[in-house]
Amino acid sequence: MLRAEGLSDDTYGEAKRFFELTDWQLHKIVCGSGTTVRADTAAQWIRDTAQPRPGLFSMLWDALYIFQ
Repeated sequence: MLRAEGLSDDTYGEAKRFFELTDWQLHKIVCGSGTTVRADTAAQWIRDTAQPRPGLFSMLWDALYIFQ
């Protein structure tokens, strides 16, 4: 499925390009403290990395909005 979407091989550089990750993000996903990383674990880390995290202002706004 990923090949059909444009992933040409399984190299570090191609994964970085395809998933639009920084070196730090990709390192965190694939380096797993010196152990082998299972594909399902790496996939979850990619999904978690790809989802935008709310900023501080957004979290404060949401917290304050609850009390209105």
